[in-house]
Amino acid sequence: MSIPTHYAATLVVDDFGIKYGTKEDANHLLDTLKKVYQITEDWSGTKYVGLTIDINRQKRTLAISIPGYVDRALKRFNVTKLDRDTHSPLIFPPIRYGQKYQKPKPEDTTPRVGPEQKKFIQQVIGTFLFYARAIDNTMLLGLNKLGIQQAQPTEQTMEDVHRFLQYCATIPLPQLNSKLQT
Repeated sequence: MSIPTHYAATLVVDDFGIKYGTKEDANHLLDTLKKVYQITEDWSGTKYVGLTIDINRQKRTLAISIPGYVDRALKRFNVTKLDRDTHSPLIFPPIRYGQKYQKPKPEDTTPRVGPEQKKFIQQVIGTFLFYARAIDNTMLLGLNKLGIQQAQPTEQTMEDVHRFLQYCATIPLPQLNSKLQT
């Protein structure tokens, strides 16, 4: 017996989603898998690899979010939001319009941090990288800069990490929105 050709599936470690033509087709696949694996089913399709998926078929919209992720991460790293908002994950050097070349950023000559601070920096990057890739790509440039520096972080790197965390505490909780195609 062959599997119908109108399946679409994704697999991430032990979590997978199936797009199926008919429920009978999906049940056929599940029955086959149950012969070998222990499986739990969720036909609502609202959770996948930690993402919350909200489909509104009447409005033809799809919203993906991870409720509470940023709040839990900020609590984990003991971040207290400052009174002043931080609206960018990095400090960007000013652009000098009309010049052929921009001045390079001066070399970081601040002292290197210890192993505990280095581990903290790596944990912040690792924690927010999944979230940034899945939901909020405005964080990616800052995480990339920090990721480049994490092997030999300095006091300036630590300041940049704290600025990034304040940015995370300032921004509203985003969700990835999409208009469904016909």
